[in-house]
Amino acid sequence: MISVREDSDAATYEIRQLDEDSSALPFEVGPRLRAKMFELAGELNHFNGIDIDLHRKIANLGEKTFRWERGTESHEVKFNYTLNSPANQLLQIFEGLARQQEHLTLLARRIKYDRLGVNDALLQFESDLNRKLLPEPQRLLPALDQIANDSRFVEIARQRARYLAERIRHVSEPVSSSK
Repeated sequence: MISVREDSDAATYEIRQLDEDSSALPFEVGPRLRAKMFELAGELNHFNGIDIDLHRKIANLGEKTFRWERGTESHEVKFNYTLNSPANQLLQIFEGLARQQEHLTLLARRIKYDRLGVNDALLQFESDLNRKLLPEPQRLLPALDQIANDSRFVEIARQRARYLAERIRHVSEPVSSSK
Protein backbone atom coordinates (compact mmCIF):
# COMPACT_ATOMS: atom_id res chain seq x y z
CA MET A 1 0.00 0.00 0.00
CA ILE A 2 1.20 3.46 -0.82
CA SER A 3 -0.37 6.51 0.82
CA VAL A 4 0.28 9.99 -0.56
CA ARG A 5 -0.90 13.28 0.91
CA GLU A 6 -1.94 16.13 -1.35
CA ASP A 7 -0.47 18.81 0.94
CA SER A 8 2.88 17.24 1.84
CA ASP A 9 5.89 15.45 0.36
CA ALA A 10 5.46 12.84 3.11
CA ALA A 11 4.16 9.47 1.95
CA THR A 12 4.20 5.90 3.27
CA TYR A 13 4.98 2.59 1.63
CA GLU A 14 4.00 -0.81 2.96
CA ILE A 15 4.26 -4.19 1.29
CA ARG A 16 3.38 -7.14 3.51
CA GLN A 17 1.43 -10.35 3.72
CA LEU A 18 -1.99 -10.06 5.32
CA ASP A 19 -0.87 -12.04 8.37
CA GLU A 20 2.17 -9.80 8.99
CA ASP A 21 2.22 -6.78 11.29
CA SER A 22 1.74 -3.38 9.72
CA SER A 23 4.94 -1.38 9.33
CA ALA A 24 4.56 1.48 6.86
CA LEU A 25 7.86 3.09 5.87
CA PRO A 26 8.06 6.83 5.22
CA PHE A 27 9.32 8.23 1.92
CA GLU A 28 8.80 11.39 -0.11
CA VAL A 29 6.96 12.23 -3.31
CA GLY A 30 7.85 15.51 -5.00
CA PRO A 31 5.29 18.25 -5.69
CA ARG A 32 5.24 17.79 -9.47
CA LEU A 33 4.53 14.05 -9.28
CA ARG A 34 2.03 14.55 -6.46
CA ALA A 35 0.18 17.18 -8.53
CA LYS A 36 0.01 14.75 -11.47
CA MET A 37 -1.32 11.99 -9.21
CA PHE A 38 -4.08 14.17 -7.78
CA GLU A 39 -4.89 15.55 -11.24
CA LEU A 40 -5.44 11.97 -12.45
CA ALA A 41 -7.54 11.20 -9.37
CA GLY A 42 -9.61 14.29 -10.19
CA GLU A 43 -10.12 13.04 -13.75
CA LEU A 44 -11.45 9.85 -12.15
CA ASN A 45 -13.89 11.88 -9.97
CA HIS A 46 -11.80 10.99 -6.91
CA PHE A 47 -13.03 7.40 -7.43
CA ASN A 48 -16.60 8.41 -6.52
CA GLY A 49 -19.20 6.28 -8.28
CA ILE A 50 -17.01 5.04 -11.12
CA ASP A 51 -16.44 1.57 -12.47
CA ILE A 52 -13.18 1.20 -14.38
CA ASP A 53 -12.87 -2.60 -14.41
CA LEU A 54 -12.99 -4.24 -17.84
CA HIS A 55 -15.45 -6.93 -16.62
CA ARG A 56 -14.26 -9.53 -19.11
CA LYS A 57 -12.81 -12.94 -18.46
CA ILE A 58 -9.09 -12.34 -18.43
CA ALA A 59 -6.30 -13.50 -16.18
CA ASN A 60 -6.59 -12.54 -12.54
CA LEU A 61 -3.92 -9.84 -12.31
CA GLY A 62 -4.66 -9.06 -8.68
CA GLU A 63 -7.21 -6.66 -7.34
CA LYS A 64 -6.02 -3.07 -7.20
CA THR A 65 -7.65 -0.36 -5.11
CA PHE A 66 -7.50 3.40 -5.49
CA ARG A 67 -8.78 5.25 -2.43
CA TRP A 68 -9.27 8.98 -1.96
CA GLU A 69 -9.90 10.56 1.44
CA ARG A 70 -10.55 14.12 2.51
CA GLY A 71 -11.86 14.71 6.00
CA THR A 72 -14.73 12.31 6.59
CA GLU A 73 -15.33 11.81 2.87
CA SER A 74 -13.78 8.79 1.19
CA HIS A 75 -14.24 6.97 -2.11
CA GLU A 76 -12.57 3.95 -3.61
CA VAL A 77 -12.60 1.88 -6.75
CA LYS A 78 -11.37 -1.68 -7.10
CA PHE A 79 -10.40 -3.36 -10.34
CA ASN A 80 -8.49 -6.27 -11.83
CA TYR A 81 -7.78 -4.76 -15.25
CA THR A 82 -8.78 -1.48 -16.87
CA LEU A 83 -8.51 0.26 -20.21
CA ASN A 84 -9.20 3.65 -18.61
CA SER A 85 -6.25 5.88 -19.52
CA PRO A 86 -6.10 8.08 -16.37
CA ALA A 87 -6.45 4.96 -14.19
CA ASN A 88 -3.62 3.23 -16.06
CA GLN A 89 -1.40 6.30 -15.75
CA LEU A 90 -2.08 6.47 -12.02
CA LEU A 91 -1.43 2.75 -11.66
CA GLN A 92 1.92 3.12 -13.47
CA ILE A 93 2.92 5.90 -11.09
CA PHE A 94 2.06 3.83 -8.02
CA GLU A 95 3.81 0.74 -9.41
CA GLY A 96 6.84 2.90 -10.21
CA LEU A 97 6.92 4.32 -6.68
CA ALA A 98 6.75 0.79 -5.27
CA ARG A 99 9.63 -0.32 -7.53
CA GLN A 100 11.62 2.72 -6.49
CA GLN A 101 11.15 1.94 -2.81
CA GLU A 102 12.09 -1.69 -3.39
CA HIS A 103 15.33 -0.54 -5.06
CA LEU A 104 16.09 1.76 -2.12
CA THR A 105 15.44 -1.04 0.35
CA LEU A 106 17.59 -3.52 -1.59
CA LEU A 107 20.46 -1.03 -1.94
CA ALA A 108 20.32 -0.15 1.77
CA ARG A 109 20.40 -3.85 2.70
CA ARG A 110 23.28 -4.58 0.33
CA ILE A 111 25.24 -1.52 1.49
CA LYS A 112 24.92 -2.72 5.07
CA TYR A 113 25.21 -6.51 4.74
CA ASP A 114 26.43 -7.52 1.27
CA ARG A 115 28.91 -5.11 -0.26
CA LEU A 116 29.72 -7.57 -3.06
CA GLY A 117 26.01 -7.70 -3.98
CA VAL A 118 25.75 -3.93 -4.45
CA ASN A 119 26.67 -4.13 -8.14
CA ASP A 120 23.85 -6.63 -8.81
CA ALA A 121 21.38 -4.31 -7.06
CA LEU A 122 22.66 -1.43 -9.19
CA LEU A 123 22.16 -3.49 -12.36
CA GLN A 124 18.54 -4.16 -11.36
CA PHE A 125 18.01 -0.46 -10.70
CA GLU A 126 19.64 0.46 -14.02
CA SER A 127 17.33 -1.93 -15.87
CA ASP A 128 14.23 -0.20 -14.45
CA LEU A 129 15.80 3.22 -15.06
CA ASN A 130 16.42 2.31 -18.71
CA ARG A 131 12.81 1.20 -19.08
CA LYS A 132 11.64 4.50 -17.49
CA LEU A 133 9.69 2.66 -14.79
CA LEU A 134 10.80 4.91 -11.92
CA PRO A 135 8.91 8.19 -11.48
CA GLU A 136 11.51 9.94 -9.30
CA PRO A 137 14.88 8.19 -9.68
CA GLN A 138 16.64 11.19 -8.10
CA ARG A 139 15.40 9.84 -4.76
CA LEU A 140 18.16 7.21 -5.05
CA LEU A 141 20.96 9.77 -5.44
CA PRO A 142 22.07 9.70 -1.76
CA ALA A 143 22.56 5.90 -1.93
CA LEU A 144 24.33 6.15 -5.30
CA ASP A 145 26.64 8.88 -3.98
CA GLN A 146 27.38 6.82 -0.87
CA ILE A 147 28.42 3.85 -3.00
CA ALA A 148 30.38 5.97 -5.47
CA ASN A 149 32.45 7.56 -2.71
CA ASP A 150 33.11 4.52 -0.50
CA SER A 151 36.27 2.55 -1.21
CA ARG A 152 34.85 -0.48 0.64
CA PHE A 153 32.77 -1.29 -2.45
CA VAL A 154 34.22 -2.97 -5.53
CA GLU A 155 35.33 -0.51 -8.18
CA ILE A 156 32.84 -1.69 -10.79
CA ALA A 157 29.97 -0.90 -8.38
CA ARG A 158 31.49 2.50 -7.59
CA GLN A 159 31.82 3.30 -11.30
CA ARG A 160 28.27 2.16 -12.03
CA ALA A 161 26.94 4.24 -9.12
CA ARG A 162 28.80 7.33 -10.41
CA TYR A 163 27.51 6.74 -13.94
CA LEU A 164 23.90 6.28 -12.78
CA ALA A 165 24.05 9.33 -10.51
CA GLU A 166 25.41 11.44 -13.37
CA ARG A 167 22.64 10.21 -15.70
CA ILE A 168 19.97 11.03 -13.16
CA ARG A 169 21.43 14.46 -12.40
CA HIS A 170 21.72 15.25 -16.10
CA VAL A 171 18.07 14.34 -16.74
CA SER A 172 16.86 16.07 -13.55
CA GLU A 173 18.60 19.39 -14.24
CA PRO A 174 16.48 22.17 -15.67
CA VAL A 175 17.51 23.07 -19.17
CA SER A 176 19.02 26.55 -19.27
CA SER A 177 19.19 28.62 -22.39
CA SER A 178 22.42 30.30 -23.33
CA LYS A 179 22.61 33.36 -25.53
